[in-house]
Amino acid sequence: MPSAAERFQGQPTENAREKSERQKVSAVKRCLQNSLKREDQSVAKMTAGDERIGSSSGSQMPRTISGSKEPDAKSSAS
Repeated sequence: MPSAAERFQGQPTENAREKSERQKVSAVKRCLQNSLKREDQSVAKMTAGDERIGSSSGSQMPRTISGSKEPDAKSSAS
């Protein structure tokens, strides 16, 4: 039959278990924070790219939506 010391060595103490859990939680938090930072940077890059593209296409969009292809249609209708 194993002695109390041998049984104790096989089982982590409550403090060791808590420390291990805290380390795991800390590692997961760091991983998530890094992932969120990368995602934020990726979104910022895409947004910056969309703004550059959107500024040129955005100036054209109102013209096509408002019917600038047929400017006489508005004046003849009114």
